Amino acid sequence: MAMISSNTMAQSEFSSGLIGVGVITKDITKSLDFYLNVIGMTRVSEFDVDETFGKISGLTEGIAFHVDVLKLQDSPGANQWKLMSFKKEVSHPMPKYIHDDTGMQYITIHVNSLDPVLK
Repeated sequence: MAMISSNTMAQSEFSSGLIGVGVITKDITKSLDFYLNVIGMTRVSEFDVDETFGKISGLTEGIAFHVDVLKLQDSPGANQWKLMSFKKEVSHPMPKYIHDDTGMQYITIHVNSLDPVLK
């Protein structure tokens, strides 16, 4: 009888190899300007999460919010960068170094040249 590892079982449950990352920002206008006009991402969609779904899903305490979905390339194979804002300051000190906090601390975007960004 063949043995199936838990790793194989977990991987078989993925419907896609893509990852969508949710990023909370205090200023959505500045963030969209940066990601769209400096980095060069494309807004591919947007959606709203209402108070009820926010609460029952455990995302918020019943606060509605808007999500802008960006990609480096407008293709089905590109990962999603989901920007949202609750228009408030963070409730904990901002870390100075990557080892000062847990969770995602940085991303890496691979580019052919920095010239378009630096101009």
